[in-house]
Amino acid sequence: MFLKARSRGDFAPSTDLEEVIERFKKTSKKLQTPGSDVIEIYLMLTYLLSFAKELRENSANRIAYYESVAKGLCEYITLNYSDVSNCIVTKKFADRTHDKASLKGAEKFRIEVLNQVYDCLIIQLSNRTDLYEQIVKRFKFLSKLMNNSEFDENSIKLIISHYKDDIDRKLINECYQFKGYLHLRKSRNAEENTPSKMQCTEVLQLIYEQQLIEVSPYITTAHKLFLTMPITSCEAERSSSKLSFVKNKFQSTMTEEHLNSLCILSLENDIARKLSHDKTVATKNRKKNIL
Repeated sequence: MFLKARSRGDFAPSTDLEEVIERFKKTSKKLQTPGSDVIEIYLMLTYLLSFAKELRENSANRIAYYESVAKGLCEYITLNYSDVSNCIVTKKFADRTHDKASLKGAEKFRIEVLNQVYDCLIIQLSNRTDLYEQIVKRFKFLSKLMNNSEFDENSIKLIISHYKDDIDRKLINECYQFKGYLHLRKSRNAEENTPSKMQCTEVLQLIYEQQLIEVSPYITTAHKLFLTMPITSCEAERSSSKLSFVKNKFQSTMTEEHLNSLCILSLENDIARKLSHDKTVATKNRKKNIL
């Protein structure tokens, strides 16, 4: 592969995107980790978006660094790009004027490859971040409530209007009451070392331990909605990739329900291996003996 890719332009994409791929990979793993909440993922995606925008703005300054890294990968890499000896192409622009396109080498790679990759990343991250931002605005008051700071009533009104069948305006009074309870509990029970900043899971656990569900029913509902909200949309992709593991010669004669069941067994193989089938086998044998 190194002998075939002698030009610096062939190695530059693998060097300049290595840093981006590494950060996206770590964020993707965190996003699929059980226990992650929407606010945490939103902050991580917002950081990735700012990181991609920074790379896009400084692409001209970083191209020299990428070239030096690419050159150090293999001794067969040449000093020039593969398109240096190409003919200059005359282009006609939208205003019907003509000019000579002088994009070659590093400048051509930066504009036609690198910037397009960054623009695609920025667009996709912006679309996903906008969706998470709408959810974060609704549950923003929970983070303020847990951190003993002033919460925004507008955030409470957003969640009331969105979940009007589950939450009503009594949630505002419950927040003030529950916030005062947390403050007094921390001051009077200093020996328990109650943290100043609590996670949503800790707050919900405290509500159940202290039997505060009847006192703060809508706060309990809001925490349940927040903690049970899915933050990943990778299930379809995992199902498609796992489908190759269950393909066999009988696939063409299988029904869709049977094939879906095999996919679920393959995805949840750690749970399926722990199941006991003795009762199922005994039931089948009993029916067989009756017949």
